[in-house]
Amino acid sequence: MGVLPTGKVGLLAAPGGTGKTFALTALAFSIALGRPWFGNGANTSWLNCPRRGRVVLLLGEDDTHDVQRRILTQARALGLCDSDRAGVNAQLLALGGQGQRFQLLCGEKENYAEHPVASGLYELLRQEALERGPFRAILLDPLSRFSPPEAETDNHAATRLVEVLERFAGSAELGRPLVMASHHTRKGNGEG
Repeated sequence: MGVLPTGKVGLLAAPGGTGKTFALTALAFSIALGRPWFGNGANTSWLNCPRRGRVVLLLGEDDTHDVQRRILTQARALGLCDSDRAGVNAQLLALGGQGQRFQLLCGEKENYAEHPVASGLYELLRQEALERGPFRAILLDPLSRFSPPEAETDNHAATRLVEVLERFAGSAELGRPLVMASHHTRKGNGEG
């Protein structure tokens, strides 16, 4: 049994600059190719990925050029041959956020609701799933680009955000994918 269950929401949390985007990009490749995440061997058996499948990689801080650069860098780091690169291209939908904030929630205090951006993203992915097949994973980096600033300090906002992500994860139309987001934590000395 793996630790990356489909149909669930997960969080990859670490201080800024520690490789969360690289790790999520590596996970995207892992699922697209049906290979273990970060290598092989007995010591990494817990990193085995779910079955091979389609992946959405949403890089909220990157523009289209940066997304392409990250994909190429990952392919080179893994030493992929042309056929493996073609396999990744067929399975991976990678989108950049152009450095904008794509909030999945709107409203204030007790009145948070799903933002029209979330509905638009859901519809885009639903159409993609209908045309090309369901998704095994939806990966968001970083979570702060998809949530209102209040989600950092307001439990109600954070709960509503998770509920929106759970709608994606629980969707039969999308394939009940794993939904995982990266999140910045504070550094050990309280700065950050």
